[in-house]
Amino acid sequence: MNPALTLPNQRAFRLGLSRDDVFIIVHETHWNETTDFADVILPAPTFLEKDDVVIPWSHHHVRLSKKAFDLQGQSRTEIWVMQELTKQLKLEEPWLYEKPWNVLEKALENAFTKGSFQDLMNGKDLILKKKSPMEYQTPSRKIEFYSSISKDRGYDPLPSYSRLLIQDDEFLFLNSASPKYTHTQFREIYGPIPEIVQVNQKDASVRNIGQDDLVILYNDCGSVKMKVNVSQDVPKGVLWSPRQSIGLNDEPQNALTPSTTQEIGKGSIFNSTIVRLQLVNN
Repeated sequence: MNPALTLPNQRAFRLGLSRDDVFIIVHETHWNETTDFADVILPAPTFLEKDDVVIPWSHHHVRLSKKAFDLQGQSRTEIWVMQELTKQLKLEEPWLYEKPWNVLEKALENAFTKGSFQDLMNGKDLILKKKSPMEYQTPSRKIEFYSSISKDRGYDPLPSYSRLLIQDDEFLFLNSASPKYTHTQFREIYGPIPEIVQVNQKDASVRNIGQDDLVILYNDCGSVKMKVNVSQDVPKGVLWSPRQSIGLNDEPQNALTPSTTQEIGKGSIFNSTIVRLQLVNN
């Protein structure tokens, strides 16, 4: 993780990290914004340095991921770090000291359509079992357009659209992933995430903003300086930037994201952020 760049309301979060009564240990593969706040940094291995089983997101095939080389330098795995902590804390529960591969074997028992855990360890490509496409995790076991669970929890059982209250001089600020980066990873390969903001051509024209002009995006949480890309790819009233970029004033994009949470699920409102736009006079 790199929470000193990825979490909302960065001004408040970083103030919290900087408190004298907060002691921070970061276990990481690379230097990043969060290690800048660390009292202790522990080197972690990349996926190239450890054997693992990766459960995929978008398909059902599973294989053993073999390490390319041994641990480098003082790198230690997450499991090693946690088990050393349990020893220091003198915790004695046996499950804390189980061998990781034994735990994984238990977790994957009867998980495959054909083949065993040992087949997986021998390099065989196995396929995960999946539930019937006719089974749904609802009380009726059917697709529910009218959600009985939502109703029981006090919410509208039917989807409804709540319009954001945006003033004439405000914008909806959106972000999304870029092909070269996985969140904040791979900047050491491809360089910084571009500090650009896309502005609709009509919005730019009204405000006398041109291509490559510098602007300040701001709200009550903070302000971020970016270079303009005048574009028709965003609709009027909407601004867009690559996810988790850092502004030209060294302020993170998420300095603009409030701590407000969604009504259902309490997730962050990264794509419901409201900002104003100001041209920087050269």
